[in-house]
Amino acid sequence: MAAISQKTDFKKKGMAFGLDMYHALQPSSNIIVSPLSVRLALGMAYMGAAGQTEAEMRNALRIYDDKIESGKAFFHLTCKYAKNENIRIANKIYVNEGRKIKPGMIKAAEKLFSSKVENIDFTEPAAAAVTINKWVEGQTGDKIKDIVDPHSLDPDTVVIVINALYFKCKWQQPFQSDLVKDDFWLNEANSVKVDMMQGVRENLKYAELEDLDCIAIEKSFEDEDFSMLILLPNSKNGLQSLESKLTGLDLPSYRHRLKAKNVMLNMPQFLVSYQADLKGALEKVNGQ
Repeated sequence: MAAISQKTDFKKKGMAFGLDMYHALQPSSNIIVSPLSVRLALGMAYMGAAGQTEAEMRNALRIYDDKIESGKAFFHLTCKYAKNENIRIANKIYVNEGRKIKPGMIKAAEKLFSSKVENIDFTEPAAAAVTINKWVEGQTGDKIKDIVDPHSLDPDTVVIVINALYFKCKWQQPFQSDLVKDDFWLNEANSVKVDMMQGVRENLKYAELEDLDCIAIEKSFEDEDFSMLILLPNSKNGLQSLESKLTGLDLPSYRHRLKAKNVMLNMPQFLVSYQADLKGALEKVNGQ
């Protein structure tokens, strides 16, 4: 397999993992989750896994059977954004003082994920949580706070694997500065007035996807490595139906169907905060 096609394949598998993760979380409200962040954190843990645990993690993460090839793919992914000022990816492993993890995992974390490995005293959970949370805040522009609850730590905790991902970039074509009140539909009968960001007419990638019963629009950021893909159901109560079609969806093939069209995109101004225990979701992903 050529290097470029292998990178593409790993990226495609990552998209599949993201859609599986979204479905497994069974959102009943607004959520925000970074499959890339989850995949990197678990990828570090995977490098130290063996036996049944290794097999289950490999299946859930949609990575290669060959651990060396998976490590190379994670390395290329980490390097790709290492010097990009719009996205910051930071990995870290905290090991309980007096406990040891496999030297191979430490080597892989440092070499393949650019991760630091630090000893910490989990017999002092409050102090340990402060240390970890301050590091995460520093890596995310103070956007992610209190990621670790001190009550989740105890002297038997061996290791905590952390990935912090921070993204900030301007739109290629900004929205207008003035907000307007407009209807946001909750279902066919009910709507609420929300602050809406007003777009300007611009050429965006656009498609009407009949098989998904939705409209797809892709809006680029200044850094063209990044874009937002929006899937808008044709029906006001069509979100649940659309979500049910996402599992196993070959998203890259759908993106190729988008063509440039002159449109004006208005979007609600929104702030989303979300926290979840991924254990159950990962078990569902592994079973798919």
